[in-house]
Amino acid sequence: MKFALNFPGGKTIEGPSGLGDGTLKFIPESKSVLSTIVSGLIPIFFVIALLLVLIKFIAGGFGYMTSAGDSKKVEKAQADLTQAIVGFLVVFTSFWLIQLVQTILGLNIL
Repeated sequence: MKFALNFPGGKTIEGPSGLGDGTLKFIPESKSVLSTIVSGLIPIFFVIALLLVLIKFIAGGFGYMTSAGDSKKVEKAQADLTQAIVGFLVVFTSFWLIQLVQTILGLNIL
């Protein structure tokens, strides 16, 4: 069986032949205890991380509303909001990357 990658513009790259039935999945025969624990903890870590981001975002918004024009309080609130947004982007990107790796390798993590 031959594999080919078709690119826009009509370019095609032929892959190697003789790879079996075309399924390229890396599924171990039996799961180890460590992999079971890690795959069980990953969703919990995401929930905890998103809760912390939400708390930081709410704290920054509350600090900004109650700053009453004090420049130090406004700067602290803006820093909290910036940290919350960056934290959300980090969590979202890591979740997306795990989903991508899971799809490519045929794993079932999340």
